Amino acid sequence: MQAGGIPGFALTFAAPAKINLALHVVGQRADGHHLLESLVTFAECGDRVGLIAADRDRFTVSGPFATDLSAEGNGGNLVLRARDLLRRELAAQGRMAGPVHLHLEKNLPIASGIGGGSADAAATLRGLLSLWGATVEAASLNSLALQLGADVPMCLDRGPPRRERHRRGDHASSRSAALRRRPRQSPRRGLHAGYLPIARQEDQSSAGLA
Repeated sequence: MQAGGIPGFALTFAAPAKINLALHVVGQRADGHHLLESLVTFAECGDRVGLIAADRDRFTVSGPFATDLSAEGNGGNLVLRARDLLRRELAAQGRMAGPVHLHLEKNLPIASGIGGGSADAAATLRGLLSLWGATVEAASLNSLALQLGADVPMCLDRGPPRRERHRRGDHASSRSAALRRRPRQSPRRGLHAGYLPIARQEDQSSAGLA
């Protein structure tokens, strides 16, 4: 949660930009999907997601890139998809997930390669779990996050993982490698460096919400 939140909202969660420090193509599977390994960190700037309980679901957008997002339409917006997937997961547990007004302050440009949409989805998941007073097992939350995008589990964790993705063209599959992290702090504040051991596998496990 972020101090100095969006006015009029009970909770505000940061969705920081993702910075790729390294990206390597390390192989290719028989089906044509490439194996990528990446090392990332997160900036202090980014989008913000505001949340408050409401009498009906609402979604509003502000910020310098709000118009660009509105032009895409709301049907595929990751904030709304995150809300719907988490609500479905909680309903399967018999948990209530009431109406909510979600507000996205869009400060990052659309489709710019800095993880804006993935960070927005991750912030929404964190925010809704807090607003609804709910918990989800790490494995289930990870599986849900992967349905939203290959980068969403990493944005949930916001650590410095080196991780593997299966990818072909512009489509990243929902498969990711398990992470084993031992971050090292570099002289630059907030930047973690160093390649770390990785366990390659073909399931859908990755870093969940701590």
